[in-house]
This record gives sequence, structure tokens and C-alpha cells, in this order.
Amino acid sequence: MKQFCVVLGLVVGLLVGWAQAEEKAKTDREKLKEEFKEFKPGSDSTYNWVKDLKEGLNKMKEDKCPGLLYLFYPEDKMTAFSFEKHIFGNQSDPEMSTFGGKFVTIMLNSTDAKVLGDFMQYRGRTTVIFLAPNGKTLQALANPSPKTFKRIATMVGKKFPAKAEEEKGEKKEGGEKKEKEEKKEEKKDEKKDKEQ
Repeated sequence: MKQFCVVLGLVVGLLVGWAQAEEKAKTDREKLKEEFKEFKPGSDSTYNWVKDLKEGLNKMKEDKCPGLLYLFYPEDKMTAFSFEKHIFGNQSDPEMSTFGGKFVTIMLNSTDAKVLGDFMQYRGRTTVIFLAPNGKTLQALANPSPKTFKRIATMVGKKFPAKAEEEKGEKKEGGEKKEKEEKKEEKKDEKKDKEQ
């Protein structure tokens, strides 16, 4: 009888846990549906978006920094939602929101032919394009998973470190040189003191 009560308790506990998980999943799906209904492509504010292609390309060259060009197509709400909510604003992976600091981030509406310049082949599409500091296309992604986006962003970020990171390295090297020179001066002073 005790075993039956224990087993019954476990079964009831599992059923209650499963029911709660189902209810949470249902609530999450409803919340996501509502979020999707209210969503407007191009409304992401996770990164500090530059809204002008020429300005963004100039900033990339000036800062010697890679670029992340996000072209959104208002008619393709599903892909834009995927990029803006599940990649740029990915709450479960906080590192995703840090990529904005490693790239010059540019956002453009892909229906506006006047602003697309050399990226005219992406007109009417939702796409993310990783750019070298000179503006050359490195990789274009039409609908990647967060994992793929992160892998490519990390790879590009390592290949072209942001100017701030380079300056830190230069300061560190410069600081080491300065320390060595100061030590040499101290040794010279000590040697002079000994000679006197």
C-alpha cells in the first residue's frame, strides 16, 4: 500500500508539473503571437543603428571597424521579427546584444532603391550583411539561426577587431615601452649614484 501511495504521488506530481509546463508554453505562445501582431519591421533598438548607408560606410572606414548592415523588408514581417527579436534582441543570450559595440550597425528599409547603393541586389529582401571595414561584403544571411549569426559575427569580429580594442592594445604596448624606458632611466640613475 505504501508503494502504491508513493507511485501515485509521483504520477500526480509529474502530471501537475507537465500541466504547469503546458500552461506556461501556451502563455508564452500567446505572448509571442501578441508581440508579433504589434511588431513593426525596422523598430529594433538593441544596437545603435546608423540609418544612412553612406554615413555608416564612412564611419566603418574611419574607425577601421567591420559593419553589420541590416536590410528589412516591411512586407516580410516574419523574417524581420526573427532577426530583431530572436537575434539582435535575444534575451536568452546576452552576448548577442554586445555585437552592436563591435560593428558599425546600419539599418535600411530594403524597398527604398535610393538608399541601397551597391546593395541593390538585396532590394525587397530582409537580410543581414557583414561588411569589412572597406565596405566589401563578407557574408550575407537571409534567415539564419541565432547560433549561425553568433558564429559569423564572432568570426568577423576577430578578423577585424574594433578600433577601441586595437587602441587598448596600442596603449598596452605603449605603456610597456614606457615602463621599460623608465626602468632603464632608474638603472642609469642608480649607476650614477654608485659612481659618485
